[in-house]
Amino acid sequence: MEFLCCEQKIAKVSLAEILRCFEHPVSEEQAWAVCFQCCRKMEQLAQGLCPPLHSVFIKGPGSIFIHADGSASFKVYHKSGKSIGSCVDAKLLEYLGVVIYEALDWGIDSQVERELSDPLEKLLCLMLKLDEEAMKPAVTLQDVIKACEEHLSRPSEATSHYEMTCRSLFTEYMELQKLVTIIHTSKEVHLGSPLSCYS
Repeated sequence: MEFLCCEQKIAKVSLAEILRCFEHPVSEEQAWAVCFQCCRKMEQLAQGLCPPLHSVFIKGPGSIFIHADGSASFKVYHKSGKSIGSCVDAKLLEYLGVVIYEALDWGIDSQVERELSDPLEKLLCLMLKLDEEAMKPAVTLQDVIKACEEHLSRPSEATSHYEMTCRSLFTEYMELQKLVTIIHTSKEVHLGSPLSCYS
């Protein structure tokens, strides 16, 4: 168990919490960044880091965490000795595609269809297996990472660019949370309620 310091510094936050806090969908740039950082994390886990990749199961925005340093991680679901096996890449990418699609659609009226740029739509179609060319081999982690890199005018800067984008997303969330707490506290003061340091 991780011990929190007295300031209760938050090191990571789920994508679901970010979406709830902002009350609007992520931008395309944030979607590219989350996708890239998640794939980089999967790549690390596939190389034998703990937890093993087959224990990762992406189920909604609550399964993905954005860290203060701009990295990403996943909620781990321990399934009794059952490995997804060799299809782990394709399955996880499909789940990731669903979550990113959800994050881009968050809070938008179901009657309204969000217009996505061609490169992002193409990438999501690949990840969600919506591509008509059924004969094509399954998309791999490397395919998605490469697409994210090539989305930038300087592909070599992908790692630092996407890390910075996710770090900003985390910082914006923390600042908004701070603001919400201040507003909530000042309301309590006006109502004459006793204040507690931590709710």
